[in-house]
Amino acid sequence: MAYLADDPTARYIKAGLGAYANGGRNTLATNPIDNFDMSFARKFPVKEGHTIEVRGDFSNVFNHPQFVPGYVNSVRLNQNYITARDFLIPGNTRFAKWDQVFPSNSRSVQLVLRYIF
Repeated sequence: MAYLADDPTARYIKAGLGAYANGGRNTLATNPIDNFDMSFARKFPVKEGHTIEVRGDFSNVFNHPQFVPGYVNSVRLNQNYITARDFLIPGNTRFAKWDQVFPSNSRSVQLVLRYIF
């Protein structure tokens, strides 16, 4: 017996009882990453063999909202999305609404003062 979707134009449907869902892996795309990082550094000689370095590291300089799973500037696993995955279920109110599920990954700044000897 075949399963007929209520909306014939739907890309993703929740399979009915006894139906095999064959959507495939990695078919639901998230928003693209639009990240621009920048770093500025300046070294000042103090005396022979001694230097002071002042550096600023800026991640997501233009502060574009990037609603993506995980971290934009790291490969660490984000533990927040392991327990609740209701945003992956077709028909759910949060399905594929990444701005409601993921954080915006705002700009981060790191200032460094380093004494080299």
